[in-house]
Amino acid sequence: MIDKLNITDAQILLVGNRKGNLLILEALLKKEGYKTNKALSGENALKKCLKNSYDLFVLDVQIPKVNGIELANNLKAVSRTRNIPVIFVTTLTQKRHIVKGWESGAVDYLIKPVDSELFKLKAKAFIHFHHEQLRLQFLKENLDNIVEKRTAKLKAKEKKYKAVVKQSLEAICMLNPKTKRIIEGNSAFCKYLGYSAKAIEKLSVYDITVSNKANVDFNIKQVLQTGSADVGERQWRKKNGDYITVLVSASTIRQGNDDIIVLTARDITSQKQIEKELQMRNHELDTFVYKASHDLRSPLASTLGLINLGRKEIKDKDGLKYLDLIHKSMYKLDEILEDLTQLTIIRQGKTETKPIKVTPFIANIVQAFERDPKFAGIDIRIKSKLKRPLNSDPRLLKTILRNITENAIKYRKHNSKSSYIYISVGSNHKEDIIRIADNGMGIRKTHQKNIFNMFFRATETSKGTGLGLYIVKNAVEKLRGRIEVISKEKTGTTFNLYLPKQ
Repeated sequence: MIDKLNITDAQILLVGNRKGNLLILEALLKKEGYKTNKALSGENALKKCLKNSYDLFVLDVQIPKVNGIELANNLKAVSRTRNIPVIFVTTLTQKRHIVKGWESGAVDYLIKPVDSELFKLKAKAFIHFHHEQLRLQFLKENLDNIVEKRTAKLKAKEKKYKAVVKQSLEAICMLNPKTKRIIEGNSAFCKYLGYSAKAIEKLSVYDITVSNKANVDFNIKQVLQTGSADVGERQWRKKNGDYITVLVSASTIRQGNDDIIVLTARDITSQKQIEKELQMRNHELDTFVYKASHDLRSPLASTLGLINLGRKEIKDKDGLKYLDLIHKSMYKLDEILEDLTQLTIIRQGKTETKPIKVTPFIANIVQAFERDPKFAGIDIRIKSKLKRPLNSDPRLLKTILRNITENAIKYRKHNSKSSYIYISVGSNHKEDIIRIADNGMGIRKTHQKNIFNMFFRATETSKGTGLGLYIVKNAVEKLRGRIEVISKEKTGTTFNLYLPKQ
């Protein structure tokens, strides 16, 4: 193979009238790993050239019948040997011989005695040059074939690409970023907008987008700079004047010397309508839950009052026992209704950000639990590294901290004399961080992923509504924050609350 030619595989033809001289040259060349043939006449040399391929001819000028100059001319006249380099090695020093040697197409003319190292270097250089010529010739002869094959492959890919684009259910169009005109659109693109393929090519991107011109130009510039972009939700104008909502992404391809923008869009109009209806239904449901919870709490409060009066009037032990059971059930129901009311307020209400002096704010929340029997003996520490107020919604933040603190008190270790709740406040470059750590009962690892779910209870002994941490999650999301839990059973629990700086 032409691309695998090795210089040490080269074959050299030595031609001269004295065998001894040829043997000396042969010995030098064989040391370098070359293969050699010898010829003692021009005629013999020509016969060998018909049978063998050579990479270098080394000729003496003085050879019988056909001299070296004539032999070189004959070799250059035949296509098979025309490009093989010729070196003359001779004792003839006259100018006319040297000129004729060069005119015959030789690459060098060396005078005997020849320096052996110089001769080997020149032989190597001219053989290498010949091999490079062969490679170039091979590439030249095959270039058209390579180009033709690659062109055919590109055309096949282009055909396949166009077929895929044309049949795609997503709308695809090509846009000239300089003129802002649409070059071409697939069937889905035409169907989305209600235009024919020919009519599409007469439109500019401004004709189909609802966004103002400045926004469109900014998006185009962004795509050209980055090579691709998720443009996001956009409204497009149809031929009949209606609007559709589409989810758009863009990328660039090279066409000649120009960049072309390829827009891919999916019609999400129906999806957006469903989302809107779902939001309305959720709002209606939240409103119903709030109203029902609020309205039920009034008769429930009256019932609890009557139970308390009944306790004073009834002396029968069994009767009092039943009243206590009713009271516990009614109180539990009241807790659930209160939590549902609170949840609805969080989901429907608006956030009101205010500067909060965080240490006294947390202290007031903790102080509200002082009457709880389980609160006694707990070491509560509040530490803040903030040198400024914390900007957040006080109502939502109070809900979060109150629920987490209540759980820490409720699930402290029984009979523990060293229970603690440590609340620390700090920040990083983009978030304020509130950490609530306790050494209570902890949460089983298998339960930790579910603790923020509605009505989930992490322990069988829990008497809560199962809504506390679900309310916490909703409040955190309302504040655009995040919360994580780190807990080990029988060791303790830490909640990390991250709130965006405002």
